[in-house]
Amino acid sequence: MTQPLPNPALSSAPANPRNPPPRWRLAVECVLLFFGMPLALTFGLPGRPVLPWLWIVALGCLLFLRAQYDFDAHVLSRHVCARGVWRRPLLRFAIAAPLLVGFLLAIRSAWFLNLPRERPVVWLAVILLYPLLSAAPQGIVYRVFFFHRYRNLFQGPRTMILASAIAFAFAHIVFRNPYAVALTLGGGLLFAGTYARTRSFGVSTAEHALYGDWLFTVGYGPFLYHGTLATLQQLTHHARW
Repeated sequence: MTQPLPNPALSSAPANPRNPPPRWRLAVECVLLFFGMPLALTFGLPGRPVLPWLWIVALGCLLFLRAQYDFDAHVLSRHVCARGVWRRPLLRFAIAAPLLVGFLLAIRSAWFLNLPRERPVVWLAVILLYPLLSAAPQGIVYRVFFFHRYRNLFQGPRTMILASAIAFAFAHIVFRNPYAVALTLGGGLLFAGTYARTRSFGVSTAEHALYGDWLFTVGYGPFLYHGTLATLQQLTHHARW
């Protein structure tokens, strides 16, 4: 029988006692990386696909984490099927899914199921590739890296979860619409909370992928156009799908 996941404290490894950076330096770094970079992409490279930039940052974060002696690498490999780990996320999704449908019908009813109805092959590609192309690198940057690097800047689980969610939501200003930011703020709180509770990149990323696939299926794709959907449409520009 699979053993249940531990429920560790917010910091799964001690802060670096050798040469910890001062908090002011961490604060400046955090602002530049998680607020300055989205602003630069939004106004410096408007309309460009953001996934290549996301992957560059995610790979940089992974390289940084691998060099940290106090980084708990188990967060990258903890099993997503441990006993009881999905009870809370699935219950929340069962509540959120119909609410998201109702909200879309209230604001953009013509978009409902537009992608699977009009471009079913692209929709299927999004469903299959979104977890890898988008949810995974975001999980590395906004949860694994953020929680490890800034654990001394945002002390306490609630503050850490809120800070992660705000950074995650602010990144979505590249889509230039308030709905993307509002939706991802709510999602960021859920995903960061799951990561803080399980200390599992796999579980929080799978939850992220579940909501992302649901949003694209229901019809929220135009709000999130410059992510996975934009990249796939560029790749399939000449295909008659």
